[in-house]
Amino acid sequence: MTLWFYFSSSLAILATLLSILSKHAVHALLYFVLSILSLAMTLQELGASFAAVLEVMIYAGAIMVLFVLVVMLLNPNRELQHRNLLAPAFLAAALLFELLFKKVSVSPGPLHPMNHPPWLASIFRDYGTLVELSSFVLLAGLLVAFRVSRK
Repeated sequence: MTLWFYFSSSLAILATLLSILSKHAVHALLYFVLSILSLAMTLQELGASFAAVLEVMIYAGAIMVLFVLVVMLLNPNRELQHRNLLAPAFLAAALLFELLFKKVSVSPGPLHPMNHPPWLASIFRDYGTLVELSSFVLLAGLLVAFRVSRK
């Protein structure tokens, strides 16, 4: 456990440094997504599975993907003269290796029921329609932003 904790935390630090030092906005955001995924793996190693899942869903899944989409829609005119893909390929391979090794090496234990707060169950039981409608409103806003950026 300690080895994977140090590996994922050092991967997060390296990805964050590359995000800060990157000259292109899209590359910086992609490095930052990799950093968030590495931090989620670090949280998983610490035993905070729920926090790791929330971090991946909220930060890497929603906010950072939206940032990447906005930067790509703005279409920066600076073209890359040459592409140095060694650092991103190494970081992605290291994260993939860690994920696959943890998946293969750890045998699943017995399932334990989780105690969820009552409000969490009521969100989807009582307010499921409102949750779905709010997701459609967010989707409509994204489509409008895409359409406006094309003009």
